[in-house]
Amino acid sequence: MAADMRSPVSGLTEQEAKELHSGFMTMTILYVAIACVAHILMWMWRPWFPGTPGYKSTSELFDGLQTVVTTLLT
Repeated sequence: MAADMRSPVSGLTEQEAKELHSGFMTMTILYVAIACVAHILMWMWRPWFPGTPGYKSTSELFDGLQTVVTTLLT
């Protein structure tokens, strides 16, 4: 009977609150992981603080990308 008691604040039982918290934490961790990967990819593409020569031109960028892809596929 005590397990069926609902919280006056949320209206959820303890088990329902744990399930909701578990789902929330899973989605939060997934969101943060995707955001971290996106930030790393953006940093690789165009660093926020370019060095002395400045940003690379687009053609140089694609040449480097082609080299990486060729290396990975061989």
